[in-house]
Amino acid sequence: MTSKIREYQFQIYLALGVLGLILFIISSNDILFRSPYLDSVSLSYIGNWDYWVFAVGIIMACVFLYLTYKVARDTRWFQEILSGNSKSLFVKNLKELERISRYLGPRFEDELNLAKERWKVR
Repeated sequence: MTSKIREYQFQIYLALGVLGLILFIISSNDILFRSPYLDSVSLSYIGNWDYWVFAVGIIMACVFLYLTYKVARDTRWFQEILSGNSKSLFVKNLKELERISRYLGPRFEDELNLAKERWKVR
């Protein structure tokens, strides 16, 4: 992922996860439930492709909502370790912090470099 996209990956994953959830709800109504409340947003005009939209919606929702959770979890853990007062905990988790900072983008790499300078770690 390029650095510009990595800065906004949480928002991108969340938007795609919600889109997958919406596709799943609309297509499951068309295939399974036939609720009159969702008739105005029906995908019945696409015919037999509705089953494919159903499958794609499930896959998109699962994958992108998991990736959203993973980015949020990694960000929270990264911030907890960096804001802590324990140098030994920082050094012990340095390899994982470097991996996460590369994954999350240049802003996190800069934060990690500042923390390394603060703790005088190479």
